[in-house]
Amino acid sequence: MGQEKIAISDYLAIEQEDGVRYEFHEGKLFAMAGGSLPHTDISTNVVGELRNLIRSNDGGCKSFNSDMKIEIKPGVKYVYPDAGVSCPDHKESKFLKGAITNPRLVVEVTSPSSGDYDRGHKFRWYFSLPSVKEYLLISQDEPLVMLYRKHGEGDLFGMVTAQGMDESIELRSIGITMKLSEIYYGVNFPPAKASEKRE
Repeated sequence: MGQEKIAISDYLAIEQEDGVRYEFHEGKLFAMAGGSLPHTDISTNVVGELRNLIRSNDGGCKSFNSDMKIEIKPGVKYVYPDAGVSCPDHKESKFLKGAITNPRLVVEVTSPSSGDYDRGHKFRWYFSLPSVKEYLLISQDEPLVMLYRKHGEGDLFGMVTAQGMDESIELRSIGITMKLSEIYYGVNFPPAKASEKRE
């Protein structure tokens, strides 16, 4: 889209006209690249598993997929995660239809091209929201997840990792535990990673 700034009022119209998802940063649009097959498989697994676990836990929360925008700063910054959960329901932005303001858990499936962005800018943006309690980063190249957890209302964070298909990750913010075997169900890893997994 170039670097010409647009008004927030034109944002949705441009997305609909182009048929492309754009992140919105201070008037500039950035197209979201299409995901690889592993990225798509993992994202689909995560959304389905979150939905199933939330329903069985009856925690009063609602999962969402990569079509959901998150409002970081009203009228200024909007991003797309790969998945997430809001509680007790989605709270829609007053500034932009279709964006929510209250994610509790945010999930990103990382790749070599997106890893720095997911661990850097997006980390800071997501945790700038009072509602966000946990941020789950999922590798698409091997069975490895990293969970960042906010402690209290300050800027203290803890990190928990889980690696291997037999491991699980506890998502305390929504009261569930996810198995890596479900996150990575049906995923074909690159040959080197697949051989490491069998050892």
